[in-house]
Amino acid sequence: MKDIFDKDALANELLIAKDELKTPFDYSIMTAQGKLTPDQISKHTSTETIVKIRLSKRKTKPRKKKSE
Repeated sequence: MKDIFDKDALANELLIAKDELKTPFDYSIMTAQGKLTPDQISKHTSTETIVKIRLSKRKTKPRKKKSE
């Protein structure tokens, strides 16, 4: 499972450019100014389940024929 954060939607909600939300420092400044709340971050974070499948080819030895 992986958490995915939608920066585009958060930037739209805050009415700022997406480029202003690049580093954790940017988020801390926004929070300190009261523009960003933990609820907003939770609202734009979704959990995605990742399914991994591994396929491999196996060489099998030919079956011995039964003698009749």
